[in-house]
Amino acid sequence: MSPEDAPVNSNINRDGTTRDAIALAVSEADACNYCLAAHSYIATNLAKISPEEIALNREGRSTDPKRQAAVAFAKALIEKHGKVSDDEFRAVKGAGWTLLRAGQSGSGQEEGVPLGACPDSCWLELVDEG
Repeated sequence: MSPEDAPVNSNINRDGTTRDAIALAVSEADACNYCLAAHSYIATNLAKISPEEIALNREGRSTDPKRQAAVAFAKALIEKHGKVSDDEFRAVKGAGWTLLRAGQSGSGQEEGVPLGACPDSCWLELVDEG
């Protein structure tokens, strides 16, 4: 599915808990203490995510199977510099996500979840198909 084909009301990165989980995993993978502190604060105080779930998210995991797939995929994108395996693509798709776009920050096309705040960071746009 291309971005142009996505329904107007589709769930493109709109699940706040998944966005927070991705942000925590990426902040940890980037070893960015500033981002990790900011996203941990948001997850704890605004999103009211449990400390146990936050700890899992920082490891690129989640108690929710669908969120687990998205978080693990985002973490793999960062750790492997975009060179994810076919198995990783199958896992995120098998959980009900469609990858619309991912790219390098600074391209002018960023519309998804930012994957890191540094100049070399990436962004990710997923659609929840379920």
